[in-house]
Amino acid sequence: MKQCFVMSMMIISVSVWTTGCVLWDKNRQQNQSLISNDSEHTYILDPQRLEQAIDEGSEMYDKLLLELQKTDSQYRTHKSYKKWNDTIVSLMINNSPLWSVEQLERAVNIYQFAHHPYPWLVFSYILKSEHPQAAHLAWQSLRSLEPNDHHRNMVDQILSDSLHRGQLERHLVIEMAWIIGQWKVVEVYDVVKLGLLSRGDVEYVKAMAVLKPQQATSDFLDYLALVPDHDLRQLSMDSIDSLTANAILVHLRTYLPELGHAHLEKIFGFAASRQMNLKNLATQIIDELVPSAPVVMAYLLSRQPHWVQYSVIEEARRSMTGNRKLLLTHLAQTTADQHIAQEIALAQTAGDGSALHTDIIINESEQVEENPQN
Repeated sequence: MKQCFVMSMMIISVSVWTTGCVLWDKNRQQNQSLISNDSEHTYILDPQRLEQAIDEGSEMYDKLLLELQKTDSQYRTHKSYKKWNDTIVSLMINNSPLWSVEQLERAVNIYQFAHHPYPWLVFSYILKSEHPQAAHLAWQSLRSLEPNDHHRNMVDQILSDSLHRGQLERHLVIEMAWIIGQWKVVEVYDVVKLGLLSRGDVEYVKAMAVLKPQQATSDFLDYLALVPDHDLRQLSMDSIDSLTANAILVHLRTYLPELGHAHLEKIFGFAASRQMNLKNLATQIIDELVPSAPVVMAYLLSRQPHWVQYSVIEEARRSMTGNRKLLLTHLAQTTADQHIAQEIALAQTAGDGSALHTDIIINESEQVEENPQN
C-alpha cells in the first residue's frame, strides 16, 4: 500500500509539472507574440516613416499600405496610433494644397486608415489644391466614413453652395456619385442626374437607381434618347459608354418604364443593337411591356426605321414566344409597308428561307437609308 501511494504521488507530481510546463510555454509564446505585434505596430505607425512614404512613394509607400491592410483595425488600439493619426490629419490639412498630385493621392489612400476627427476640414483643404484630380481625391477621402445625417447634410450643403457659386461642375466626379449613392443622399438626386448627362459614367446610374429608382427609369430613357440611331448599328458606340447603357437597361428590366413616356420607343433601337448584351436586355424589356399594351408597342415599333423593325422581327422568328407573336400580329395590322408585312408572315410561319430573306431586306434597307438621294 505504501509503495502504491508513493507511486501515485509521483505520477501526480509529474502530471502537474508537465501541465505547468505546457502552460508556461503557451504563456511565453503569447507574450512573445504580443511583444512582436507591439514592435510591428510601433514600426508601422512611425510618423517619420509615414511622411517618407507620402513624399517618396515607391516601395516604402506600397509596403506601408500593405501593412495597414494586413493588420486591419488592430493598429487602432496601439499606443502609437494617436500620434500617427494626428500626424496624417495634420499633414492633410497643412500640405494638401502644396503636394504634387502623386503625393496627394498617396496621402489620401493612407488617410483611409485614420480616424477622421475633422473630415470636412480635410475635404476643404484637399479642394484647395489646383490639381485637376483634387475633387476626385477630396470625395475619395470620405469613403471610410460611416454615413449619418450630419454627413448627408454636409454633402447637400457643399453641393448647394457650389451650385450658387457656379462651381458645381468641379464636383461632378464618380467619387461624388459613389458617396451620394452609398450614403443615400436623396436631396441631391438632380446633381447626380446632371453628372450622368454631362459625364456619362456608370457610377451615376448606380447612384440614381438607389436614390429614386422609379424616377430614374424615366430619366434613363431621356438619356438613352440622346443616342443616335446610327450609333446603335455599330459594334462600339461613340455617344454612350456600353457599361452605362448596360446598367440602365438592367434597371429598366426591373423598374419598367411608363407606356406614355415620350422616349419609350428608343428601347426598340437598343433591341436592334449590334451589341448582344444590350440587344438581349432591351428585348427582355419589350417582352415584359407587350402583354399590357400590345397595340401601343406595335404602333411604336411601326414608327422605327426599317432596319430596327426587321431586326425585331428576325429576333422573334428565331425565338418565337406568345408575347412576340402578339406584338407581330398587331404590327401586321398597323404597318402599311408590304415588305414588313411579308416578313411578319414569314416569321410567324417560320419558313425555311425566312432568315435569308430578312437579311436581304435589311441590306437593301441599309443601302437606301445611307443613300437617300438614290
